[in-house]
Amino acid sequence: MTLKIFLLGQFNLRVDDRSLVLPSRTAQSLLAYLVLNASVAHRREILAALLWPGATDSNARGYLRQALWRIRKAFAGSPLTWQEYLHINDITITFDAKSDYWLDASMLLQTATNASTEEIMAIVNLYGGELLPGFYEDWIIIRSNL
Repeated sequence: MTLKIFLLGQFNLRVDDRSLVLPSRTAQSLLAYLVLNASVAHRREILAALLWPGATDSNARGYLRQALWRIRKAFAGSPLTWQEYLHINDITITFDAKSDYWLDASMLLQTATNASTEEIMAIVNLYGGELLPGFYEDWIIIRSNL
């Protein structure tokens, strides 16, 4: 089974034909950041400061723990486990690029210049809109303008 992650148009997680519900915008933002930067071990304090820049260090770390709990909860009842995708310890959090996942944004980036008409049409059909519309974190705005 493959975890499908949609970041274009609107945030969506799917396993087969089933949605994984992750209603927290900050948890969605955290997971999106981790998957877009897969295989990078992100220090907890840097993630907390990035996602909650106006919060105190203590509060931001608490918000990070809460967002991670919500991600774990989204996988509850799924045939997949969060441990297949996230490596979490006391210092860092990493999304495993070797895990079985599919990312819509990656498909757009991997389109070759010599793609066939059918491949181009498949990519056009895949494009659901801008990266994480309605999210206003600085890292998303910067990434969307690249």
